[in-house]
Amino acid sequence: MKKILICICSLLALYGCKKDSDNDKPQVYDRTVLVYMAGENNLNSYINDELNQMNEGAKSIGKQNRFIAYVDQASSKQKPFYAHIHDGVVDTIYVTSTDTKTSDPAVMEEVINKVFKENPAREYGLVLWGHANGWLIENDSIPYNTSVATSSRRRAYGGDTGNNSSGSAGRTWMNIPSLANMLKTTGYHLKYIFADCCTFMCVENAYELRNVCDYLIGSPAEIAGVGAPYNTVVPALFSQSETFYKQVVDAYFEQTVNNLRVPLTVVKSQEMQQLADATRTLLHDIVPQITDGYPDMKNRVYYYDTGVCAMYDMKDFLQTYAKNYDVGGDYDQWLTALGKAAVYRRYTDQWITSFHTNFYEFTNSEEATCGLSMFVPQSPLQGSYFTFNKYIEKMAWYYAAGYKDVGW
Repeated sequence: MKKILICICSLLALYGCKKDSDNDKPQVYDRTVLVYMAGENNLNSYINDELNQMNEGAKSIGKQNRFIAYVDQASSKQKPFYAHIHDGVVDTIYVTSTDTKTSDPAVMEEVINKVFKENPAREYGLVLWGHANGWLIENDSIPYNTSVATSSRRRAYGGDTGNNSSGSAGRTWMNIPSLANMLKTTGYHLKYIFADCCTFMCVENAYELRNVCDYLIGSPAEIAGVGAPYNTVVPALFSQSETFYKQVVDAYFEQTVNNLRVPLTVVKSQEMQQLADATRTLLHDIVPQITDGYPDMKNRVYYYDTGVCAMYDMKDFLQTYAKNYDVGGDYDQWLTALGKAAVYRRYTDQWITSFHTNFYEFTNSEEATCGLSMFVPQSPLQGSYFTFNKYIEKMAWYYAAGYKDVGW
């Protein structure tokens, strides 16, 4: 009898230890989403409204999800802070002791590691809120080695002044290769990156980020300063549907600003290598047949920038030249690869622009475009194209899609 009692007590002790250990473990959420708000610039005035919208949208995401915002404002009175957004409350959970540059990859890495470590989940999402300008290379907030001079118009992501100013002087940026390398270093693979910033949906960015996220969501064009309607977008960011990205895009597309909508596209990352391979084949068919190797892009759809276009719609370009040079078979294979990579889009023929798109310069249509931009090199004799033709060499897409092989 004594031995039986000892065994029972031992089992109870073991059970008790296990129970205490389980209680010490943090809850594992279905999905943790981080909104990274780079607002130390002229977007600062939108931050409070955006947080209020996020707060409204978060009311329906449930206890099984976690929604965190990292906010850097253009204010000397408010240090960057972390907020848990839930149940109608924007709850500040930590305030940094010093100001930071959100455009510094080291700062973003620290934020991601802190948020995801403290809020472990089966899936992770990242929202990039701030300024962006596609793939265009800018001086990083950390030194970026290049022999080519930059201008203030060549931006990647962020646009942080670092001095609590909402102006443009002193802004620094995070280049997309730097962003991709940093995200890989964290070790957290993302379900998606939702880029709520201008011209992010270019094929160069999608290829650069293909190994760190399952889906990339955003616009190939400029977006309004108010950004996404988070009261309706936030529930979609936590949807467990296989096609959750359609809910994100549809909710965003419903918003109008000055009677205009934002064109939006979704890329499935695992299909980007196949798209690069098909593009390489098609460029090998097309470019050698073009006089001097540089195509005439007059009347081709572009998203940025009038006069010196760096972001043409890739389907509009490749479809036109595939027809010109009768390479239908390889174009059909490319079109199949495109359909697998660009899995969803919402089209609009015009959007809000700060004089970077002149809609009279091209004929736009849903059938002729795909909602993904692509840099098409032009003669270096055309001023700024010398710079662009050099900068594109910094992107992995340049080599994967065969630009170098065709003499671009």
